Amino acid sequence: MTQYFRRVRWEEKRIENAQLFILRFPNPSLMVLTLLRISEFKECSVHAGTIFSNTRYRTWFRSGHNGYDYDDFVVGMNLPDANFTNFFEAFVQARGRNRINRFERTFLAVLEERGLIQLQGNRASVRQKFYVVVLNEFLIGNAAEDEEGQLAIEYATLRHELSHAAYYLSTEYREAVQKAWDGLDPQTRNNVMLFLAEKHYTRDVIVDEFGAYLMEPYDSHFPVDKEQYAEAVHRMTQLYSECVANLLPEAGRIPYDAK
Repeated sequence: MTQYFRRVRWEEKRIENAQLFILRFPNPSLMVLTLLRISEFKECSVHAGTIFSNTRYRTWFRSGHNGYDYDDFVVGMNLPDANFTNFFEAFVQARGRNRINRFERTFLAVLEERGLIQLQGNRASVRQKFYVVVLNEFLIGNAAEDEEGQLAIEYATLRHELSHAAYYLSTEYREAVQKAWDGLDPQTRNNVMLFLAEKHYTRDVIVDEFGAYLMEPYDSHFPVDKEQYAEAVHRMTQLYSECVANLLPEAGRIPYDAK
């Protein structure tokens, strides 16, 4: 690990035939400078598919969050392997503030050294299937007054982000999430679309996000009555448990099934 990431805790797991990395960033600024654009180039309804600088994105973000920055809100991130190669190919020829910065480039180099991606000229490819989950350790540590609260927030964040990993890596789990989505009544589906649109998600990730929010142990703002769709939620929870639940820490666990 390079000097930039020496304090980042890098945990390696496996989901089926893919590698899963859980990264805990103690420095939120480093997290943002390294991974913000790689994430939002895919997820953000305003910036997806466009060339933009880190500064431009954060200025836009602050304008909609009363001056608070990205790292003041975002406790977790999820990054499928294709995010890294797509980002590289889109930004490799960018100029000025839009060019790939030294933190992004170094992280891509780390992935290449691990044999996960290959960079050749202006092209990039995935060599081994993988997924990266990121935790904003600084924000989690300051979001609650005591250790129990911090553990609960970390658990809830991991539960959400690991749903994304399972959705990407497990066909069976992805199909269960899609079936649950297809089973929503029109009003509930519209409410979910509005909820996620307010968070500026692209339509490409709507079903994935729907599954992740359903798997959170508590989110009273998510407009889905879990009891109304108990059968679908139970099936998702069952497959989630088979796929990634063993990756969650025992400490901080919330009795989700009792919700």
